[in-house]
Amino acid sequence: MVTDIKTAFEILLDELGAEIIARQEEGGDDATSRPIATQRKRKKQLDELVKARKQIVAIEKQCIDALRESTKTDASANEVAQSAPHNPGLQRRTPESSFYLPILEALDHLGGSASPREVIERLAITIGSRLSEIDRQRLASGRREERWQNTVRWARATMTADKRLAKSAHGVWVISERGRAWIRKRQNQLTLFDNQ
Repeated sequence: MVTDIKTAFEILLDELGAEIIARQEEGGDDATSRPIATQRKRKKQLDELVKARKQIVAIEKQCIDALRESTKTDASANEVAQSAPHNPGLQRRTPESSFYLPILEALDHLGGSASPREVIERLAITIGSRLSEIDRQRLASGRREERWQNTVRWARATMTADKRLAKSAHGVWVISERGRAWIRKRQNQLTLFDNQ
């Protein structure tokens, strides 16, 4: 049950995320030619969508925590959950956090900055074989983008917010010194783990 609910939230968040990205791209370079009132209205709408997405993430966590807690404390609920039909073939999408290191490594490999298309092409080569069937599904919003590509764009937004990526011009992703340090730290952790 928890898996089905998480999947439903993931689909909702992916679709809402695709819509936000589409509106951001729609407002790209020619936005300054629009009247100020129109620009403000579009910005307010976009801010509301981003705020709604954050609220949905919080609601998802609240629901999952409540379901897990109820199954811990209620033995009969646990029995019902165990007797529910199980789908061993159910795949999950790759979490956003799993893309952080590959994105940073791709940017580092590409000289420190690149277009989103270049980063996504590089990721298709380096991690494409590890993507699930769900990751490869096209988004229902009509964008010609696969689910994993949308998740990569959200990972980029997260890393820009926490300064692993530098804020840059529209259409260019740039690794920051903090991002390079994060790569070194992860690589050192992997090296330590391999030597144990």
